[in-house]
Order: sequence, then structure tokens, then C-alpha cells
Amino acid sequence: VIRTLQAALQPRHRRTTFSINGLAYDPNAGFASQAAPSLSYAAWQWLRLDNARANLAGDTLSALTEFIGCSVDAGPVAQPNQRPHIERFFRTIAETLSHRLPGFTGNSLGDVRRRLADPGGDTELLVTFEELEELLDVTIANYNGSVHSALGGRSPLEVLKNWVHRHGPRLRQLSEFQRRHLYMIQPPYECIVRGNKATGRRPHVNFYGARYSGNVLTHAGKLIGTRILIYFDPLDLRSVQAFLPNGAELGALQANAPWHRTIHSLRLRREILRLKRLKEVTYSEATDPVAAYLEYKRTRKGKRSSKRKGQQSHRVAEAHRALQQSTSQPISGNDEPRAKSPPAKPRTLVIGDKAQTS
Repeated sequence: VIRTLQAALQPRHRRTTFSINGLAYDPNAGFASQAAPSLSYAAWQWLRLDNARANLAGDTLSALTEFIGCSVDAGPVAQPNQRPHIERFFRTIAETLSHRLPGFTGNSLGDVRRRLADPGGDTELLVTFEELEELLDVTIANYNGSVHSALGGRSPLEVLKNWVHRHGPRLRQLSEFQRRHLYMIQPPYECIVRGNKATGRRPHVNFYGARYSGNVLTHAGKLIGTRILIYFDPLDLRSVQAFLPNGAELGALQANAPWHRTIHSLRLRREILRLKRLKEVTYSEATDPVAAYLEYKRTRKGKRSSKRKGQQSHRVAEAHRALQQSTSQPISGNDEPRAKSPPAKPRTLVIGDKAQTS
């Protein structure tokens, strides 16, 4: 849910390429931030939600009220008519897209669409996650640019541009600091700075089975034993952002080998660590854990049926996408394999007639 809120605050633009042949936007299709650039990072004053547990979780409410600064209204239980516009939009998306996809299960066992949409074991007809994202993207953009009779023959984008032209100065936007630190909408994680001056082990933090360090933290020996706050993107754990309890920024911390190579989510790392504890997946600092996980799944394919088959296939698809991204584009400026630094040895300083060890 928080990831969705984060994406809603960022500017969105039309895609330039598609993996589906023939897929394209309508001429007037688009998104709000394209039609009215002033809507980029615009923060709403009031947000209406349903009563799903994820929507009412403490972290979600904290992101809405503290970071975005809006009011929240969950509304009465089991009364979707209290949110008629968004419910009607969901119905439109279902009718124009999801109900027409292969694998649609229908509204009941007797729904004829259930049989018509059955791929019949032909997995080539099933839609991948990337394809579904592209289809949703085009469907929503086309909806935004389509003429609606309820809007007097205008499209939602036309109505929006007209409203912004008249009321634009009243828009509340995220501050420049919030835009640059949008990851802080995620709940922080508390870590203890580890290290040992006597043995030369540099300051670092341990975060979900990986060691993280950065330029500032590495030289901050006085922080050993201090609790710091870590903000992270649950879809990319290659780096995190660190802050002192008083709000002072320590900067980015990079994951040490081998977790710095390939983009991976928190869910995928947990699964890899679980398999490593079971001694089913092995990897070293010189190998990629995501690649090792994929190789393990290839060798295990067809050997047993798992009760978590759906979850496992989703993780395999995620790992496959991650490896494709890492080979098609550079990850970051710090992506080059880093040599393991030897421990710093204590040295003797001679001051006058006395020798001191530092």
C-alpha cells in the first residue's frame, strides 16, 4: 500500500516502448502529471479508503498523516456506494481489461466467461507480470483521454487541465526535501552500528542478512554501538539511506558483496536466505545470490509439487526480471565489484618521548 502511495505522488509519463506487439496509446491518452505538470508531487488533503487491513495498518496511516499530511476516511464497512467514482472506475477497468484476459475465473462457477477464458493448459496464452503492467498502463491512459458523457463530452484530462488553470495556486505539493527523500514515506528500520576498533573492523550495519557500509559511516568509529534509522525501498535492497536518531543524515549505505550486484526485493532476499539456512542454495561473495536462486529453481523444476507453488513461481519471475535488468542497464555508479578491504591494523604513534597506540 505504501509503495502505491509513493508511486501516486511521483510524476507519471507515457511509456516509449512495449513488449507486446501492436500495443499503443490512443492519440489523446495520457496521465495527470503530463497534462498538468503542476500536479507532479501534488499532495491530497483528504483520502478515502476502504476498510482493508493493509489500508488501516499503522505504517500506512503514519505515511498518510505524517509524511503526506492528509486526513484519512475509511468510511462505513461494506458500503462501496460511499465511494461511487472510484468503484465505477474499478468496474470499467474490469470490464475493459481484466475480465477479458485468459484465465479469468468469472463471478461464479456457472459463469460462461470462466470456460471461454480457460487457457486449457496452454501457458503461452497467460499474461506475464510485465505485460499486465503495460496493459494497465495503456488502459488507464486511454481512459483519461476518452470523452465522457458525464463530463459534457470532455475527457478527464481536459476537465483536470481546466480545473488546474483556475485553481492551480491552491494546490499543496510536497516540499523539495520530501521529493528528494521520497523513500522516507516507508517505515524506518532500527539498526545498531557494529564494528571493532581493536581488530580493525570498520563500522557497518547488518540488515536482513547483509552488511551495509558507506563513505560517512565507514569513518565514523564513534558511532559504534549507536542505534540508527534505516530507510529502504522494499523492491530494491542494494542500497539504503541512514539517519541518526536526531535526524542527521549519514547518506547512502551500499550492500556489501554479494548482495550489491542484482536488484532484488525484500521478499526475494528472505526466500534466498531461507533456502540457504536449509542448505539448498549456496553462494559466495564472488557469486550472485539471485542467479544462484534461479539455478536452484531450474534444477528443482518438476521434482516435487509445492503447496506454495504460486508464491514460488512469482519469486522466480521476479528473479528472472532482476537478472534481465542487471544485464541490460547499469545499476549504479557503485555497481563495480569492490575488493574486500583488509582490517585496519592498530599502529603506534610516537609523541615526544611517549608511544601511544591508536
